[in-house]
Order: sequence, then C-alpha cells, then structure tokens
Amino acid sequence: MKRTVKQVIIASTIILIILVFVAILFWSEQVDMTCFDGIQNQKEENIDCGGPCEKSCEPLQQKKINVLDASYVLISGDAYNLIGLISNDNPNYGSGSVEYKFNVFSDSGNLIKTISSYTYILSNQIKYVVLPGVKISQNIGRVEMEIIDSQFELLDAGKEPKLLVSSKDIVMNDDKTKISGIVQNSSSFDYAKVNVVAVLKERDTGKILLAGSTVLNTVLAGEMRMFYIEWPRYLGSSDYEWSILAETNVFDASNYYRKDGGTTQF
Repeated sequence: MKRTVKQVIIASTIILIILVFVAILFWSEQVDMTCFDGIQNQKEENIDCGGPCEKSCEPLQQKKINVLDASYVLISGDAYNLIGLISNDNPNYGSGSVEYKFNVFSDSGNLIKTISSYTYILSNQIKYVVLPGVKISQNIGRVEMEIIDSQFELLDAGKEPKLLVSSKDIVMNDDKTKISGIVQNSSSFDYAKVNVVAVLKERDTGKILLAGSTVLNTVLAGEMRMFYIEWPRYLGSSDYEWSILAETNVFDASNYYRKDGGTTQF
C-alpha cells in the first residue's frame, strides 16, 4: 500500500513538473513574441514581417517600374501629347516620386528631343502618363519612355485614394472633341490637387487616338467636381474605346489640404 502511494506521489510530482514547465514555456512565448525575435509567430507572414508587424515581407529591393508602351498624338500644329503606359508590380510599395523621360526620334531614327518629368504610382497599378503640349518641329518617327528613378514607400493605412469617376460624356463637332464627367472624392481627406487622365483608343488596333489630362485644385472630402478635357481635333466615325482615371499623389504630405488654405504635414 505504501509502495502504491509512493508511486502515485512520484507520478503526480512528475506530471506537475511537466505541466509547470509547459505553462512557463507557453507564457514566455506569449510575452516574448515580437516583430524582432527572429521567429515566425503571432500570425506573421514570414519571420518578423507581415501580419501584425509593420515591416513588409516584400524584398528590400523592390521591383522596378515597368514601361509597357510609349506613343504620341498630334494635338495641333507642332504641339504633341506624349503618352506612356507604366506598371508597378510591387504588391505593397508605391512611389510618390517616379522620375521618367521621353526620348523623341525623327523618321530617320535621330534623337530630336528628350524631356524629363515626374509622376507617382500606387502599388499593383497600371496607369497612363500624359505629358501635354510638347513642341516638336520635325516629324516624329517614334517615342520611347524610360524610368530614371523611383522612390518606393509604404502607404499609411487608411490613406488609399477613393476617387470615383461618373457621368462620363464625349461630344464631337467639326473641329474639336470634348470629354466631361464628375470626380467624387469619397475619401476622408481634402486634396490640394487631383489629376484626371483620359485616353481614347481605336477599338480594333488599340492605337491611341487622343490622350490628355486636366488638374482639379482643392478637392475636399466628399466633394463632387466637374472636369473637362478638350482637343482641337475631330475623331470622326472612329470606333473607339476610352478610359478615364482620377488620381492624386497620396504619398506627398503637401497634397493634403487644410481648411485654412495651407497643407497638412504628417
């Protein structure tokens, strides 16, 4: 009998020690789980990134901005609009500063003009870039676009742009084509500038027939604003399709407008 009691006590003691050890181990893991512990835990997507961690699991070296296409349209006389189609394949990182350049070549292949400028792009976005009113005195053979530099950054949660385009309309007469519509700022932010880009393409070939842009200044949260984009050209009976994008640089702190007329610095 004494032997049995002794065995029970020993077994109970061993079980108790094991339970205490497991409890301590579990408690210590719960307390010590951080985004800097070198362990994939707490629903992280990988070691110390994703999930509850601010650090993204994307590579430190982001993918470059891609140029998908470059073209031009004659607006009037010697004035051209240069158009580029670019994409950002990074799923979390965008850029508020994408430096690019257009190289314009003559019919004979000679470089006749180079123009540099800046744009911005969200993560996982494909967009048109329009550089308007470029004066070129020679006949254009082709246009190439090149990305010079881009500064990637994460967009703060809740700052995604919510710009909706509705009531789109197109009117043509003998000497011009005019697109109009309404942009609604459905976000909770007031923007200093909203850019609207319109592209008309030939349906069968995808060739760009017209492209242009306009800027809306001081677009308040919840506000609806009319926009117009006009070209001194008549498209005639072309079978076309069109796309309109309203965009704003959400990475630029100076683009967030204050009611007192200044801009908000985050």
